[in-house]
Amino acid sequence: MIFYTLLTRGNYRVLKFVPNNTTGTLIAGVTGSSGADLNQFSTTIRYLYVPDTYNNRIMYWANGSSTSILVADNGTYGTTLNQMAYPYGIWPDSNSNMHIAEYQYHRVTKWASSAPSGILLAGTGTSGATPDKLTTPVGLYYDENRQTLYVSNSGSSAYTVMK
Repeated sequence: MIFYTLLTRGNYRVLKFVPNNTTGTLIAGVTGSSGADLNQFSTTIRYLYVPDTYNNRIMYWANGSSTSILVADNGTYGTTLNQMAYPYGIWPDSNSNMHIAEYQYHRVTKWASSAPSGILLAGTGTSGATPDKLTTPVGLYYDENRQTLYVSNSGSSAYTVMK
């Protein structure tokens, strides 16, 4: 059976719809309620893997679950590799590694499943226009076949995509 998932902007929730049915089923979040509890989002929802930006954590919501599973960080803002600084864009790979664009700290990290810290993939933690620096990265795409990571750099004047 095919299901459609609707990520509702401003309602802090994910709804699942069965074809030919106009009533959705809540599968993640709390309607109209933001917060820091594990059943809440602080920002508008983007994926079932969720970069909960202002709570500095990545969460996974299983289909039908009323609470999330923490998959990266513990909600602590910071600059060390066991902390995050506003995770924004994420890309899970086939090995359950999570590639994370950290908007505030100008870097991309990779977190293995259940790892206590990530490893640095791109950026230095300092904003800049040189090839080794990122400026407020917001989006990612990881091409596993080519082992290539593409990063959308939102803070540069040209909104660059780096490879």
